[in-house]
Amino acid sequence: MPNLENEETVDFNVGQKLIKVRPESIRPDGILILSVIEDIYRAARRWEASSIGIVFPEIVTREGGNVLPGGVVMPVHVTLQDGWKIQCPDNCNKVEIYGHISSSDSQQPFALRPDGHRITYEELSKKKAEPLNAVFIISIMLLVFAEIVIARWIYDSPCEMEPYSAFLIVLFTLVQLIGHSKNA
Repeated sequence: MPNLENEETVDFNVGQKLIKVRPESIRPDGILILSVIEDIYRAARRWEASSIGIVFPEIVTREGGNVLPGGVVMPVHVTLQDGWKIQCPDNCNKVEIYGHISSSDSQQPFALRPDGHRITYEELSKKKAEPLNAVFIISIMLLVFAEIVIARWIYDSPCEMEPYSAFLIVLFTLVQLIGHSKNA
C-alpha cells in the first residue's frame, strides 16, 4: 500500500504498519525531538479520522492526562497498537521524546532504520527539560557578568577586580557541574 501522508512530522505506511518520520524533521546533528502527544498521538488521530484511516483499527491509545485535585496533571502514556512501530530515517541517530511511549507487543516502539541500524531514544519530561534551561540561562548571565568584570579589571585597576573575576569563574564552573550532574 502507498504511504498515506499528513501534514505533520510523520507518514503512515499501512502495509508495513510503520509510522515513518520524515527526513526533514531530523536536525543536522542527527537528533529528532519528538512529542508523543503532538507528533504521534494527535497525528494518528487525524489520520484515523481521514477517509482511508477510518477503515483501519486504532493505531495508538492514550492513558493519563487527567487533572487531579490540586491541579496536578497525570502523565500521559501513549501505546502503539497491533504491531505498529515508529521508523526513523537513515539520517537519525538519536530520538529525544517528550512523553512516554510503549508498544502493545512489549517490544521497543521503534523499528530499525531502513539501513538496518537501531536508533537510541530517551524519554524526557518537561520537568527534566526545565532545569537544563535554567542552567543554560544562569550560565549565560554569569558569563556576561564575568566578561564585564574582566573588561573593567583589564582597563581600570587589576588589583581591585581580580578577586571578583576569580569568584565569577568559580561560580560559572560550579553551575556547569551542577547542571551536568543532574543530566547523568
